Amino acid sequence: MDSNKQMQEKLVAKIRQIVVDEKFKLDAFYLCGAASSLPNQKLQKACEKYLEMVDHKQKDATVINGLIAELENAVASKAKVMVVGDLVNNKADIKEVFDHREHLWNV
Repeated sequence: MDSNKQMQEKLVAKIRQIVVDEKFKLDAFYLCGAASSLPNQKLQKACEKYLEMVDHKQKDATVINGLIAELENAVASKAKVMVVGDLVNNKADIKEVFDHREHLWNV
């Protein structure tokens, strides 16, 4: 397997984890009152659309550009709520996907 394909698969796995993390943050923050930063539902939706596109082996520039924009917003934003002992901190995964965004086009 070539390195581009490996990187794309790694990023897809991280995007799947971001979706799980954002859903958990939603549940933890709003339903349980557990220590969690605010969920980013725009990022979650953009990730879900991208994964749907990948799963259907389609390429949609609007979906890819939308994900990249939401990743950029997430990387650039400072947390509105600083949480000590945050149960979910996926900033590193978000930054890694954003830093290697050129591989998102390898569908």
